Amino acid sequence: MKRFIWVLAAAAVLISSCMKEEIDAGKVEVIIRAEGMSSKSSLDVKGHATATHLMDWGSGNIKDVLSNNADYYVRELISITNPVTTLLLIGLILTFMTFLKTAAYFLSSAAIIPMRTGVVRDIRNSLYKKITSLSLGFFSEERKGDIIARMSGDVQEIENSIMAWTGWG
Repeated sequence: MKRFIWVLAAAAVLISSCMKEEIDAGKVEVIIRAEGMSSKSSLDVKGHATATHLMDWGSGNIKDVLSNNADYYVRELISITNPVTTLLLIGLILTFMTFLKTAAYFLSSAAIIPMRTGVVRDIRNSLYKKITSLSLGFFSEERKGDIIARMSGDVQEIENSIMAWTGWG
């Protein structure tokens, strides 16, 4: 939730700076070279580069291309609608993406928990069958607490291995 609020605050700052840039007339066109390819952008009054067109995905560093294209789309959306609507749309998109992430986490845990408990149940059942099939002489030679501790520790270790293998441990 903290990250979501931080992203909304950052989007609000971006939109307010975009509104300010529209009022200020001090933009200068420059050419930025990104690994041999040139992309046009403009500098705002503070000297920060702003995108004026899309960059091809293979034209440079993925971080720079993604940042440029996101900036371009946000500025296009601001020019089509208004800054408040753009902020609302960004907030709705982030809310939807958070919902998708939470739903995927829930569905994956709903699938993995029954699998984990089923495997542990099968191991416990096979251990029970094995212990009940042993002769009484085995139990007179070994201490009962040691047998139970060894069995429960081994089952717990197998459960931890399953959780580590699936990425939930």
